[in-house]
Amino acid sequence: MKKLILLAIATLAINNSFSQNLKVLYSEKVVIPSYILKNLTENEKVNLFKKNRSKYYTLIHQKNKSVYFLIPKIKHIEDTIKRLGSHKVIINKVIKIRGLTKNIIYKNLKQDTFINERTFLSKDYNIKDKLPVYNWHLINEVKKINEINTSKAETTYNNTLITAWYAKSIPINDGPSLFYGLPGLIIELNYGNKKIIEFYDIKFLKESKPIKPPINIASYITYQQYNKEIKQLQRDMLLGKCDTCQKNSIK
Repeated sequence: MKKLILLAIATLAINNSFSQNLKVLYSEKVVIPSYILKNLTENEKVNLFKKNRSKYYTLIHQKNKSVYFLIPKIKHIEDTIKRLGSHKVIINKVIKIRGLTKNIIYKNLKQDTFINERTFLSKDYNIKDKLPVYNWHLINEVKKINEINTSKAETTYNNTLITAWYAKSIPINDGPSLFYGLPGLIIELNYGNKKIIEFYDIKFLKESKPIKPPINIASYITYQQYNKEIKQLQRDMLLGKCDTCQKNSIK
């Protein structure tokens, strides 16, 4: 697998037309804070780790546009992951995602805008807003990730330290989720020790269908409006007032 990745990058250096079209597989995992773990029994820790499974996403990039979407079923990524050598994964059932069941992020880097179509607790949201502005600080530190040479960058956003590792050999200023703006594809990202996004696989595409914004019948709202509604929903969940949460809970 590593040889295939290196071969793809070598091809990119020879034929720059590949640099505008690629498909990347990422995994996202929430980091469980130590202050929570220390108050749990061993059985509670085991159950918590079982529930805290990685979610897998695909990034498809074309020139100044990209789409980043949640892979809702494990079987869709089985063929990709089982080829990753040291990453041995046994897959035999569909992921059951509590709450978030759809997440599609469309980015237009030329227009500095994004559209995020997501379904949370059976409710559709259609978020349209300006892309966040990251003031990246490039750091003279390097490391290899899956045989890819990467460089370090940091920024602070919403009072949270974000650390990214990007590949200069893949000259695309894009990355997972809403992250972008570095002189190379973002390979790994640590969001304030709360979430880790890791690169798994990459494929350079000769041809691909044009990327179009997601279609959702829900009205557009801003990211600020969405966060306000979700925070209220979380408060209702804590108080046991969320009927929608109870209907969509996974037993």
